[in-house]
Amino acid sequence: MARFATDGTNPDFKMDVPHLFYDMNADGSYNYANKSASQFYTKRSWEAGTAVTIGQAFFTQTAIIGTEEELTFKLPQYTGETTAPDAASRQLISLTDDNGYGDVMEVMPKEDADPAMPYRVGSDGVKWFAFSDVAPQFYLLNADGTPLSLESAAPLETELPVGLRKGQSGQLTVALPQPEAFADYSHVWLTDHKEGTVTDLLETSYSFAQHEDAYDEQRLTLRFGGARPVMPDEQQSSGLVIYSSRQHIIIKGLQEGDLIDIYNAGGAQRERCRATSSDYRRRFYDGIYIVRVISAANGQRTVKKLEVR
Repeated sequence: MARFATDGTNPDFKMDVPHLFYDMNADGSYNYANKSASQFYTKRSWEAGTAVTIGQAFFTQTAIIGTEEELTFKLPQYTGETTAPDAASRQLISLTDDNGYGDVMEVMPKEDADPAMPYRVGSDGVKWFAFSDVAPQFYLLNADGTPLSLESAAPLETELPVGLRKGQSGQLTVALPQPEAFADYSHVWLTDHKEGTVTDLLETSYSFAQHEDAYDEQRLTLRFGGARPVMPDEQQSSGLVIYSSRQHIIIKGLQEGDLIDIYNAGGAQRERCRATSSDYRRRFYDGIYIVRVISAANGQRTVKKLEVR
C-alpha cells in the first residue's frame, strides 16, 4: 500500500513508495508551463514545490505490480506561514518553438550511474507523448530505447541520445530554464550531429531549424561534464582538433612552436603566431576563414575551412 502526504509533516518520508504525477488541466489537456497543447508534465511527489491544486486532475505512474493500490491524501498542517516555501531548482532541459509551445524533461546526473540507464519504477518517468502535434516534444533514451521524461540517474561524461518529435516546421530552441541546478557540473554539452555543432548549454541556448513531421532519435545527444565532444570533421589526420564556437576559432592538440596562419575568405591574413601551449583560442568577426597550422616538428601542414558566427 502506498500512502502520500501532501503536507510533508513526516520528516523521514512522504510516501512508502514514491509516485510521479502527470498534471491535467480541467479541460482534459495536460499541463505545461508555457501553453497547454495537451502536453504532459512530469513531477515527483516527494520533492519540494510539488503540489496538487484543488480542482486539478492528475494521474500517477503506478509504483506497484498489481491490479490496484491505495493513495492516502492528508490535509496540510497549518503552520501560520502566509506564503509557500520556494521550490528548489530542478535539473530541467526545455525545448520550445517559435510559437511558444514546448516540452521539458528532467535529467539528474549521478557519478555512479549505470551507463545503460535502466528504467526504475517510481523513480524515473516514462515519456507520455502529447495527443496534439502542435507542440514539439523531446525525451531521453536509455539503452533499451525506452523514452524518458524524467531520468533520476544519468551517467556523467557519456553521450546520451535525445529523441525529438515535431509536428510543424519551424525554429526550435534547447535551453536550461534553471542553469543554477547544474552548478556542480563543468559543462552541459548538447551535440547536433546533423549540423555538426556542439553547444555548452550552461553558456548559451541552442536554436536550430526542424522540418515538419520530424521524428528523429539520431540528431541530438546530451553529455554532462567532461571534455567537449569532438565532431568527426573536426579531427584532422595530424591529430589537431580545429573548430569554431561563439565567434571564436579554437585549435587543440598543438605543439609548442607550431605556426598558425588564419586568412579570411578574401585571402587577407588575419592572424600569424606561434603556439605557446596545446590550445589556441581567439575571437573573430563573423565570416568564413581558412586556418593553416604548420608543425614545428616535421613541417606537416593542416588546413581547415571554418564558418565563424
